Amino acid sequence: MRIPLVLLAVVFLVAGCASIAPAPPQQVAARERVEQLASDLNDENRDDINSFARAAAEIMPADLILIGITPRETPPLGEVFGSLQLLSPKVPETTVSSGDLGPFCFSVDFTYYGATEFMSGWDGPDGIVSIECPDDATAVTPPADEEIYPVVVPNSFEAASSVLRSLGSPLPSSDAIAAMIADLLEAPAGDFAVAAPPSVAIEDGEVGVAMGDENDCVLVRLADGVVEQLYAAPVLLQPGELGCNGGTALYPDLSSPH
Repeated sequence: MRIPLVLLAVVFLVAGCASIAPAPPQQVAARERVEQLASDLNDENRDDINSFARAAAEIMPADLILIGITPRETPPLGEVFGSLQLLSPKVPETTVSSGDLGPFCFSVDFTYYGATEFMSGWDGPDGIVSIECPDDATAVTPPADEEIYPVVVPNSFEAASSVLRSLGSPLPSSDAIAAMIADLLEAPAGDFAVAAPPSVAIEDGEVGVAMGDENDCVLVRLADGVVEQLYAAPVLLQPGELGCNGGTALYPDLSSPH
């Protein structure tokens, strides 16, 4: 007897559905903890997977363990540059009546913008996937941050204004003025911090000086013999706008364009 094709399709469909068992509640709960951690790490952009690992270590809940940090070599901007592997320990038998007790392990992909699981428009693979827990899984410590960070030191304005007031005619070059200001800057605290270097611009006899970045920018201008500190609307200091540089201190209108 021949079985109708429609009936065969129904049989295979039912059999396929029956073979997909739902994840045990303990695994679901473990994934939710991983999702929450990944979401909490999306508060700011970071340069590499190690910076996400350090941030994760600072807020890691007691029921998750960082067991792996996997970088990817030179990916295109916006693509996955690494992943973190996390382990949720085995659930004590006394706390549940049945089901898989774990441990449960997951891998979370990150780009410069955060965990891909929460990136709108991301069309790559799932950002959080279940993985086999290694037999020798142990907690790993993220490498220390040894990147050198320029910071605006407290006497930035005083150093710039002192040099600008001392200038005669003709004016020195912008590089010479920057060097004179740099010599007066205090050394910042911390092993991996340096004083933000001065950026100097000269235009029509006026001198503009800037130190810092879009988050903290000191602007000083010398015009008609007067030295003054300027304050730019934050939007003008962002990348793609005027930025924090000597030319910004010479811009005629530093108020918000909006």
